[in-house]
Amino acid sequence: MKKAAGFTLVELLVALAITALAALLLAGALRGNLDSLRRVERHADASEALRESMHLLRRLLHAAPPIGRIERGRLNMFFEGDAMALTLPLETARGLELGRFDLQGDVLRFTLLPPPFPGGAAADNPESVALLHDAASLRFAYHDGRQWHEDWLGREYLPAAVRVDVQRKDGASLPPLIVDIAAGILR
Repeated sequence: MKKAAGFTLVELLVALAITALAALLLAGALRGNLDSLRRVERHADASEALRESMHLLRRLLHAAPPIGRIERGRLNMFFEGDAMALTLPLETARGLELGRFDLQGDVLRFTLLPPPFPGGAAADNPESVALLHDAASLRFAYHDGRQWHEDWLGREYLPAAVRVDVQRKDGASLPPLIVDIAAGILR
């Protein structure tokens, strides 16, 4: 009697097991590649947000009008700040307003504040805009032409330069942004 051509049950089970193993290896490799792609995209998004935030800060520092108010016979600039926050005057469509950069939680925020004088057109609902997420620390420093200071309060003139140091939650310290207010970027 002649034997029928075909596969035995054992041969089919072995082939099925090899195919399933190959499919599992392929799925694992694809999942790893997708995870890597997501990490790269998150890093690129964070880098773009940082670049845009620093660009906005740079533009607003260059555009800050050197104005203030007279108090007790002394001019106090509307531009002021300390190591944790920076407030500067802005010329907007509504007139003169103040803008504030600070770190709230782990988010660098920009907030439009009411005008610094009576009778100014206040924003209806000043809202804070998130500029950068996952920031662990934010530090400002102000240069008077001779040395750096941690605060710029009650001064009669704008600082010569402002330094911004940002450290991310992942521990990466970003290069400091130093803006020469009168002439442009120093570093």
